[in-house]
Amino acid sequence: MFSLLKPKSAGCLRSLQQLASIRGYTPQCRGISGGLPEHSKREGVRVTDGIRVTDGVRVTDGVRVTDGIRVTDGVRVTDGVRVTESGVTDRGRDLLHVETRHLCRCPVCYDTHSHQKLLVTYDKEVRVTDILKVSDNYISVRWSDGHQGLIPRNKAGAYGPAHVTSLLEKYYDVAMRWNSAQVFWTSQDEQNFKNFTYEEVVSSDEATREFLAHYMRYGIAFVSGVPNYTDPADFTGHDLNVGRPSVTVFDPVDQVRYKPGGDNAAYTTLELPGHTDLPFYNDSPSAQFFTCLKNTVQGGEAFWIDTFAALQEVREERPDMFDVLTKVPVYFKLDPAKTLKNLYQSVPVVELNGSDLRRTRDHMNTTDDFQFVISTDLETRKEWWAAYSYYKSKVEEESRKITHVMRPGDVIVTDNWRVLHGRKAFFVTSEEAQRHVATWYISWSHIQNRVLAVKDAFLDLES
Repeated sequence: MFSLLKPKSAGCLRSLQQLASIRGYTPQCRGISGGLPEHSKREGVRVTDGIRVTDGVRVTDGVRVTDGIRVTDGVRVTDGVRVTESGVTDRGRDLLHVETRHLCRCPVCYDTHSHQKLLVTYDKEVRVTDILKVSDNYISVRWSDGHQGLIPRNKAGAYGPAHVTSLLEKYYDVAMRWNSAQVFWTSQDEQNFKNFTYEEVVSSDEATREFLAHYMRYGIAFVSGVPNYTDPADFTGHDLNVGRPSVTVFDPVDQVRYKPGGDNAAYTTLELPGHTDLPFYNDSPSAQFFTCLKNTVQGGEAFWIDTFAALQEVREERPDMFDVLTKVPVYFKLDPAKTLKNLYQSVPVVELNGSDLRRTRDHMNTTDDFQFVISTDLETRKEWWAAYSYYKSKVEEESRKITHVMRPGDVIVTDNWRVLHGRKAFFVTSEEAQRHVATWYISWSHIQNRVLAVKDAFLDLES
């Protein structure tokens, strides 16, 4: 950083050696003749060839160094944190000036109880001017408008310097639906078909969380021995504490059984191909619960398929087809005769969140094929049918299915945004024979809240 002329006198060399003792500085000196200037002899101040050293501060050519903080050409550096033209750089993470203000966790800007910002500014002219202190969780800074506050360096710091309600970070990634935390599966195995008992699931908060986290991870979870509640949804509302069912046109809890002349294919005895529910809804609930109330028929085995595993294969093998599935809208409808059910939606089969798979909408029983034809040009339809057929050739492979004969007391929760469910055809051999399944939906957000929130737990944060 510093460059001096080569000394030509022993006196100059000794003075420079004294300078070198400050902060381990080793100068390269050449071309200095004679002794030091007279003013360099002032107490506490040493000056040589434009370099001033006083009270541990070195200044040369506009560069100041003190307590490990270096300032040069408008860039300030302390403990690896730098203020740059665009913002602040910390351990490889770049923050814009406007972002630093939005991240301020001082008591004026941020409420540590509600975890919400109290003051918000969009003034792009406000800039970080000084780094005051760097600790494990925070960078203490001053902005150009005079405000002084704290920028978090990690997740703990993001909650502000006070007691805050904790969250279980070990479940955070999977609760956010990030593919990196999910387990895609292509066949039935011990993990995706793991059976939890009712007593185990409700034995403790941690056991309940682990059951729900398992569902989030695999898109499916099985529990047996659930009491025969008058209202099946008491299992989610009371035992799991994830709230009451979402209201749909099928009532909060849909009673699925054979109903001659019913207004839904699920009320027949026919095989139901794998599908997701409610694709005709603008924003369908993602958690779907099934419970078996009675099953005395022949056949009717239930099955489930992971679409994300199949779609990941499509993306790797035929990225062009995958792209079509994410962009070409398909038309879904629910409009049975002599009912007040009239729901329509137009969305692609695959929805992404960035590059992550987020949602699959796949229910060929409810597609509005005529609307698709009159709304989509011929070449696009050709590309879509080729892509959809390629994807369906994978999800319809028998080896991909988890298959299970549901019995009274069984509850299965599936990710309706990811896992297809269906059933084989069944046969009613007597008047008493019946297959009765109740199904209802819960918002993913309610399950996320149950998994992550921990009451009266505090993070130990520094100011």
